[in-house]
Amino acid sequence: YGGRNVRVLRTIERQGFLPIYWTVDTLDWEKQATAGSVLARLKKGVKNGAVLLQHIASPASLEGLPQELDMFHQLGLAIGPVSGLLRR
Repeated sequence: YGGRNVRVLRTIERQGFLPIYWTVDTLDWEKQATAGSVLARLKKGVKNGAVLLQHIASPASLEGLPQELDMFHQLGLAIGPVSGLLRR
């Protein structure tokens, strides 16, 4: 659920992992979510390097996906895995 605190973050780092959090929560899991509400949240927060939170089982995200992809293309943004954002 995205819950974290100092203890959790320190444990993650001690284990050699890098904690990563999303920068845009589409709230696509909510019962009242629609393709339009998901797209509106993305429009507010999407930018180069953004980490988007969407759920594979969300009908709202599925329905809005073609519009999302068009929006990203128009903004000149590419979609990729989080690993593509990391610098070694």
